Amino acid sequence: MVPGAANALAARVIHSLGFEAIYLSGAGLTNTFYAMPDLGFISLNHIASHTQAISQAVGLPLIVDADT
Repeated sequence: MVPGAANALAARVIHSLGFEAIYLSGAGLTNTFYAMPDLGFISLNHIASHTQAISQAVGLPLIVDADT
């Protein structure tokens, strides 16, 4: 099981619960951070920036869905 995190705080909570990896979805990021549907409104740079913030907050592997 790999729980999803849309920000660094959620990633820290997931890490503290003992999970071994984190999933960052484009839809989760777009919905949570930008309050928009996942219809390609954010760029790869935005996804990369959030991925970097999460990876710096926790030392867990990340699965990142960056299809758009």
